[in-house]
Amino acid sequence: MHTIILPYFSEAEIDRYERILDHMLSMEAPKCEFEFLLSASPRTEPSDRLMQLASRVAPARHLHCPTQVFGYPFGATAMFWDSMREVARDSQGNDGFALWMESDMCPVSSDWLDRLDDQWQCSGDVLVMGCEVPDVEFRKKFRFYRPFRHRPVKKWISKHINGGACYRLDLVHQVSPEFQGGIFDVRLGDLLREQGGYCSTPSIAFSTLDRLQKDLHDPDKVLLHGYLQDKDAFLTACITGEAVAAPSTERRIFFGRFSPRTKIHPSEVMLAAILKAKEPELPALKIVERIASSRVETVSMPAAATNTSQQAKAA
Repeated sequence: MHTIILPYFSEAEIDRYERILDHMLSMEAPKCEFEFLLSASPRTEPSDRLMQLASRVAPARHLHCPTQVFGYPFGATAMFWDSMREVARDSQGNDGFALWMESDMCPVSSDWLDRLDDQWQCSGDVLVMGCEVPDVEFRKKFRFYRPFRHRPVKKWISKHINGGACYRLDLVHQVSPEFQGGIFDVRLGDLLREQGGYCSTPSIAFSTLDRLQKDLHDPDKVLLHGYLQDKDAFLTACITGEAVAAPSTERRIFFGRFSPRTKIHPSEVMLAAILKAKEPELPALKIVERIASSRVETVSMPAAATNTSQQAKAA
C-alpha cells in the first residue's frame, strides 16, 4: 500500500489539486493499492472539499499538521516530518512508499503509479527514490578586474534527491533528529551521501514550460515537477498536452512607457543551472545501497529491466 501525501496551505493549492485529481480520474486505475494523506498546514483547517475530491480516486484521510512552524522552507520541512510521522504509524509490514506530491507535480502517463511501484520494488533497501539534483557550482564574484578563471568557486547546490519523491514509510525512524531540520531534502541529501540508501529514477523529473513538449514525449518520464514555474500554466500544459505561454507582466521603461515581459520566478536561473549540470545518460535506476561504512556501492539498472515487481522479486 502506497501513500500519496498532498500538502496544502491555501485554497489556491486545493484548486490545483482538484485539477490533478480530475486528471488522475481520467486515467486508467492503477493496479497497485494506494491512499491519500491530505496534510493541511497548521495555519489552515482540513479541507472537506479536498477530501471529497481525493476520495473519488482512492481512500483518503486528513492530517492537520501539529508543528507550529511557518514560512518557507522551515514550515514545509515541519509539514513533511509531521506527515512522515503519521504514515510511519501503520508502516509495520508494509513495503510501500510515501510520495510527497506537491501541487506543481503532475502525472503524464496512465501507468505512472504502477511504474513507480515496479521501480520501488527493484530498488531494495533504500530510503528515498526520486529525481537526483546534481552538484551545481558557480564562480563567486571577487573583484571586477580579476579574470573569471581566478574567481573562487562556490557550491550553490549540493547533490541530493529533490523533495517531490518516494520515501520509505518508516523514514522518520530511520533518520536521526539531527537530519530532520533545515530544508528537508537537502538535509536528507547530507545523510544519504554519508550512508547511501537512495535511488535516482528517470521516471520523476524536473520540467519547464519551454521543454515540456519534449518531456511529454519521453517514454521514461511519468511524473513531472514544474519547479520554479508558473504552477497553473504548467499544470494546464501537462494535462492538455498543449504549449502554454508563461504569463507576462508589465515593466516600466524610459519616458514612463510600459513594455510586457515574461514573468519568471526570481530563482529560475538556479533551475537552468540544475538542468544544465545533469549529464545526458541512458535512462536507468541508479541505486546507491545502504551500508554501514563510508563506502557506497552504486548499481545501475536500465529502465526497461523494471517491467514488473514480480520479476524483481523473482530475481
